[in-house]
Amino acid sequence: MKRPTKSIIPCCVSALIGNVLILYFIFSQISGFNSISDEWQSVKNRSFETAIHLAEVERDFGYAGFIHHFKNYIIRQTDVYYAKAVQSQAEVTSALDAFKQLSALSTADLEYIRTIEKTLAEYGSRLAIAKAQSGRLSVTELDRLVKVDDSGAEHALNQLRAEILPRLQTEKAHLNETVTVFKERTLLIGLSLIPLLMFLTFVTIKTIRKQATNVNELVTIFNASPDGIIYVSEQGVISKANKAALALFGYQHQEFIGLQIEDLIAPQLKDKHVAHRQDFMSKEQTRIIGSRDAHVKGVKKDGSIVELSIAIASKKLGEKMVDICVIKDLTNINTLQRESDSDHLTSLSNRRHFDGILKKELNRAIRTGREASLFLIDLDCFKQLNDEQGI
Repeated sequence: MKRPTKSIIPCCVSALIGNVLILYFIFSQISGFNSISDEWQSVKNRSFETAIHLAEVERDFGYAGFIHHFKNYIIRQTDVYYAKAVQSQAEVTSALDAFKQLSALSTADLEYIRTIEKTLAEYGSRLAIAKAQSGRLSVTELDRLVKVDDSGAEHALNQLRAEILPRLQTEKAHLNETVTVFKERTLLIGLSLIPLLMFLTFVTIKTIRKQATNVNELVTIFNASPDGIIYVSEQGVISKANKAALALFGYQHQEFIGLQIEDLIAPQLKDKHVAHRQDFMSKEQTRIIGSRDAHVKGVKKDGSIVELSIAIASKKLGEKMVDICVIKDLTNINTLQRESDSDHLTSLSNRRHFDGILKKELNRAIRTGREASLFLIDLDCFKQLNDEQGI
């Protein structure tokens, strides 16, 4: 069975590449949108400011502004209209000064503005003459005296209107073209990403299915084991267990998960076991506990005792240490062992048990260099005793 980490790596790399491309696409789109937004704001501001200032100049200078008040003063020759004419002249001058500050104006536009300023200045001087001649001449005579040829200013205003507004329309058309190109590029990149996303989706689904198969295989093996398997956290909490472990200790799954591992041993040994467990989990190691001569006793849910053999592996997963315990029930094995080592009638040790103990003690004497003694005792008439008292 292939290791999960090896099969996940290509999927992770593909997903990383896909995410980088998608993020690049998103950031490029945001940048493009911001650029178009800034350009549109600039065009809008120029269009708005130019249109407003041009309209102010036409209004303040034309027959709704200065010229209107100028003509009324010539006809009526009253101080009220003179004051209005002077005020309107100042407003036109201010509007022309503001108009000249716009960045969207060309050299020809500035020349047209100077023509309007010259005409305005000539009107101003004629207004002073009219003021000096007020009441001395008839309206017709005064009008003839202060008449100004303003055709140049009229032409200049018409040219400004004819040249500036179409120029702004050209900028707007250029911006629309930019938006169209941006839309086409977005569509092209989006369509290019679709196969990539489909490929990544396919790889992801395939990897997930493979990992699911691996997990199912591991779960099957985990639960098919005849020995109990318990997964213990660094804090000594049981986090996983197979069916054999549940059956061995007599718990349901929801009852077993979350127990402390010390709940499965005799109460008088719990404190000592905690210290042993913490010391054992201080590094990665493996140990087998429980044999014929060193019994490990576990406590079932009902309080009964079970003899065990335990293989423990302490492993580091990430930043945490865990214990994996493989537990074998020795009850039947020990029973069979005891039965094979003793006579079923007298319960005395048989020759096989004797040979095993003898070999063990001789090995001990050789290992330690100490002497060993063997006593042989012969029971007289044992056959008669066995025949009369045996079963």
